Amino acid sequence: MNVIFTAKTVIEGNFVLKEPIQILYCLHKIDLYFESRMYMLSVSKEINMEHSDLVELSRNEGKASFATNINKYLDSEMLDIFRNIEVYGGFQHGIMKVYYNEYLDLSWIDKAKNKVLFSMRKSLNKQKKVLITSDNFSKLMSDKTFIPEAKVPYNFFREANSYLDKLDYISAYIHFYMILEYCFAKGKFSAEQKKNFKKSDMLKYAVLSTINMMKERNYDLYLEIKQECTDKHKELNFDSLIDIMYHYRGDLSHAMKRAVYEENQKSVKPITIFISSVCFFVCGNMNVYCRKFVSDETKKHRVNEHIKRLELQLGLK
Repeated sequence: MNVIFTAKTVIEGNFVLKEPIQILYCLHKIDLYFESRMYMLSVSKEINMEHSDLVELSRNEGKASFATNINKYLDSEMLDIFRNIEVYGGFQHGIMKVYYNEYLDLSWIDKAKNKVLFSMRKSLNKQKKVLITSDNFSKLMSDKTFIPEAKVPYNFFREANSYLDKLDYISAYIHFYMILEYCFAKGKFSAEQKKNFKKSDMLKYAVLSTINMMKERNYDLYLEIKQECTDKHKELNFDSLIDIMYHYRGDLSHAMKRAVYEENQKSVKPITIFISSVCFFVCGNMNVYCRKFVSDETKKHRVNEHIKRLELQLGLK
């Protein structure tokens, strides 16, 4: 059965429409229009729906329990259209935000009968909600007093996560990397940077903690990172991962090399998830080893003990 699959969401910016707009782009129909006091952006494509999915849809009578593989329809090409409209539309078109990451209204329409077979709302944001209480909110306000040096890395972490939510792995990686540059290389990307990174026990502790966590909780990602080392003829260890993260920082800041990654953002996903966890430990340890409560000598001793334990546990060279 020929079906029109549509994904739509809200679009905001400093622009106006005289009338609804519809264009065709790479077998997709893109509509920009005004509805219920909001501007809407929709992307549609014609698909041939499989019989098994139709049977499943029929059994559920169009309810939200319809267990189809959404990614089969809402593919990366379709998501890239929303992402590119937001990115390129910011220049000379006044587009400020496309809410595809917050939600997308999806619908499957029988082309012959012009009848909605099924519809649902999907959120791409898989971040868990954090519970704010009076206790932890009070601690948040005290962080400014006790760890003022965390202001810049914490802000980079927030911005990096916003890109990660949008599946923009390249921008997320650059922002996460800037945390490492700020904390361990005086904010400079230079030839000496790798040496400074490899001298840092705090960074080593964060990298080894990340490897250990992934080995225990996300073994598939652990294997991807291990393969990344193998592909570059390196052992899985701290020095190798610093070399690899440094390599990606250079490539993603180089226009021609970055363009290649832009065509396949998922190729950067494993290393981006990895560096995001490293930065999580780096930022968290700023709080744990706050200078106002933990002396430099005590911090050095504790961190070195953790490193020895992790190296032994992971069997790293």
